[in-house]
Order: sequence, then C-alpha cells, then structure tokens
Amino acid sequence: MVEVEIEVPEEVETTIMVDTPVEIEVLREIKVPVTVEIAVEKEIPVEVDQEITELRTVEKEIEVTEPVAVTYQEKIATPPCHWHDISHTHSMKAGLTHTHRHKQD
Repeated sequence: MVEVEIEVPEEVETTIMVDTPVEIEVLREIKVPVTVEIAVEKEIPVEVDQEITELRTVEKEIEVTEPVAVTYQEKIATPPCHWHDISHTHSMKAGLTHTHRHKQD
C-alpha cells in the first residue's frame, strides 16, 4: 500500500454572527375588559316607627239601680166598695188608685 494525497473538494458550512437591527411585526390579541352600565331599580326596606295601641279590659264595679215592683197592702173599707170596676183609692196613701176586676157571671 502506498500513501497518496488526493485533493477532494469539501462543502463546509460556516455561521457568522452579525449585529444588525431586525424589526419583526407580530400580531398579538389582547382581551380588554369592557364596562357596561345598566340602570337597575332596587327596593330597600326603610325603618318606620309605628304607633301601636293596646286595648285592655279591666273589671270595674258599678252600682246599678233597677226598678223593683213594690206591693202595698190596703185595708178594705167597710162596707166593701168593690162591686164596681171604677178606679178609686181608700185614702190610706194619697195618689195610689186601683181598680178591682170581677169575674162576670
């Protein structure tokens, strides 16, 4: 075996770093909060003073006058005058008149 030199072309890749400004346009999507105002009616309870009246039953003694029938006894005068239906008095008590009702035969 013999050593021989042969020149063969080679492909070589080289990277060179160069500082050059580069602008790249990028589209970004951002979600922004949106404020929406809506008119709302709300009923709020209000504290109101209320006047309360309490009715109580109380026992109370009351004097009541009640008319009562009164019976007077009169002596019948002699001779008896009670054969008629006329209103009359026996003058024992002035102003007290009476009548006698008799059974009809």
